Amino acid sequence: MNIEQNYSISLRNDLPPAIPRKSCAFCGSVFVTNQECESCGRQFNKETLGAPGGEKSFYATKERYKKDVGSFLLRFDEFLAKDSSYRTRYLSLLKKRYMTLLDHFQRPGRTAVDCHAYLVEFRDLVAEMQRMKISSDYMYDLVDLDETGPLTHKLRTILNEEYSSHSSNALRSFWRYRVAEGPRLGFILSLVLGYGGLCLCAIYLFSYLAKR
Repeated sequence: MNIEQNYSISLRNDLPPAIPRKSCAFCGSVFVTNQECESCGRQFNKETLGAPGGEKSFYATKERYKKDVGSFLLRFDEFLAKDSSYRTRYLSLLKKRYMTLLDHFQRPGRTAVDCHAYLVEFRDLVAEMQRMKISSDYMYDLVDLDETGPLTHKLRTILNEEYSSHSSNALRSFWRYRVAEGPRLGFILSLVLGYGGLCLCAIYLFSYLAKR
């Protein structure tokens, strides 16, 4: 009995030490390399944040996209094919910037005061991602990956505010759009509807008088 007991102890001592499994601190995936997470795309050991409003910011990315497609297509992206190389690359860059900002916000010790400039960029980025029809589930899910993050509640509030005002802002922008740098579309439609109503009244009155 003693021999078997000592033998089992010896076997346990001879086992190699367990190797800790490496995982992504952002999404928890184990599919990671030394450079990046293959699941969420987070870059490791690489400075991707940049200065507020700098070359790595969302604003610089949007300006480069504007130069590529022109002012008209920037405003009306629906005229671009869904698989357009410009559009596809722009969507990819928006998502990468979104993850970079979240990575910055969800590090320990972050406060809204320290990250004010990046929070402003985050709000503008969310509005642009909405305009480009990027799924809201995608944005909310990435924020909720770290529910204990120092700025998670603030980020979720920004998402809620942007999505609650999205439909009203879209309608307001439609009415305020200027046709060929001239009168607003809302003004033109009001005139058309107004004159159309007067014409219908005149036709109805003429028909009524003709029958008498």
